[in-house]
Amino acid sequence: MAISKRKFLLHVLGIAIFLLIPVVLSPTPRGLPMFNMTGPVIRDLLSGVLMIVFFYANYYLLAPKLLLDRKYLIYGLLIIVSFTTIALLPSLLTGHIPWESPRSPPNGPDLMKPDNSNFILSISHNILLFLSVVSFSIYLRIQERLFKVEKTKNEMEILSLKEQINPHFLFNTLNNIYGQAIEDNSQRTASSILKLSEMLRHVVHDAQCQWVSITKELAYMENYIQLQRQRLGESVELTYLTKGFFSESLKIAPLILIPFIENAFKHGVNPDEESLIKINISVNGNELTLLVENTKTNVRLQAHEISGTGMKITMDRLRMLYPGKHELNVEDTSTHYTVNLKLELHD
Repeated sequence: MAISKRKFLLHVLGIAIFLLIPVVLSPTPRGLPMFNMTGPVIRDLLSGVLMIVFFYANYYLLAPKLLLDRKYLIYGLLIIVSFTTIALLPSLLTGHIPWESPRSPPNGPDLMKPDNSNFILSISHNILLFLSVVSFSIYLRIQERLFKVEKTKNEMEILSLKEQINPHFLFNTLNNIYGQAIEDNSQRTASSILKLSEMLRHVVHDAQCQWVSITKELAYMENYIQLQRQRLGESVELTYLTKGFFSESLKIAPLILIPFIENAFKHGVNPDEESLIKINISVNGNELTLLVENTKTNVRLQAHEISGTGMKITMDRLRMLYPGKHELNVEDTSTHYTVNLKLELHD
């Protein structure tokens, strides 16, 4: 299982603090230097090492393969064996037998019999610490499993959203070319078909990945805008500007921006009214900004366009793919509709 450098350093720091606690808190007899490695300190250090070994064994092996698979009897037996080892082995290795009492002074009480209270006292701190280690490792393992389940669920939802959104755009684009083929000459129609072919290639191949290069996504949007420009001609004032360095290494979720652009053409174009569409895309470092503005015109929409499915899908994808990494502001007035989207691109 791969582990990041930062995570590895956090583990090392946590282990160091865990092992140093008994050394720092252990009382030092008068006349001896601090951090003196007495028998009890060495015993506690050995217990700490065994606790750490058990923590990782429980996290990576016992909890996922036994506890979470409901093999409770085997898991319980291994927990008992582990605790017994942690409680007794360090004492035995340092020459201390927990269930034996110290020698009694002359004429003192008979301490040759095993003193159970002394044994319980000597391992009481181990009981609490062991229970904490068991609980924490199980908690982390359950949290990781829940995270993986949620991640898989989100990935399936995103896949479903992508499958819904692709036909939506292609349907509208084909409608545009159909209208153009009726009105225009063959040369412009051929150019439109070529652009549609490039868009199809992006949808079928590139957009199936979780992330695509910003340059490929930009080319897809430019083809869409050019198809609309050819269809509309001079009937709408269309401005499209890009700014910044669009590096091939910067990645974006496929088809995440195009719904805002399509929405502008859907609601902002009417040959009988003054129509204006502005599209600005800029990149500053790894932050992308999309600004889309259109005048609101009286247009007659088809049933599938009125539903707003495309925008809802896009909002859901933004929420799942860019949690805390995007900012969307929409200004909706009686005459204009403006979208300002900022999101963090992947390196």
